[in-house]
Amino acid sequence: MIKRRLERKTNNALEKSASVAILGPRQIGTFTPNHIKSYFYRTSGGAEIDLILEFDLNELWAIEIKRSSAPKPSKGFHSACDDLNPKEKFIVYSGSDTFTIKNDITIISLHDIMERLVKL
Repeated sequence: MIKRRLERKTNNALEKSASVAILGPRQIGTFTPNHIKSYFYRTSGGAEIDLILEFDLNELWAIEIKRSSAPKPSKGFHSACDDLNPKEKFIVYSGSDTFTIKNDITIISLHDIMERLVKL
C-alpha cells in the first residue's frame, strides 16, 4: 500500500497521468473512482482473478495482470469468469496494443485500461 505521507503526491500525479498510481498489480483498484468497488477473487478450486471492479449497477469487470508481452488467460481466470459472468474481461499486459481474443477477452495495455478508468 502507498504510505499515507505519499498519498497527496500520488493523487497530484494521478491528475496528470493515471498510470503513475500503479505500483503493483493489485493496486489498480486503489485509484478507481469512489463509485467503483474493487476486489480480488479466488476460490479453493483455483479460480482466480487479480482484480474485480464492481460498478453502481452491479456491472463487473474482470481484470487479470500479466507481465508477459504475449499474455494468455489461465484456466483459473476462465473458471472465475464462468462463476462471476463479468460484463468486461481484460488482461493487462506489458505491450502497447489492444485486441480481443476468444471468449470476448480484451488484451490491453496498462495505459489504455487506465484511460478507460479515468473516463468513468
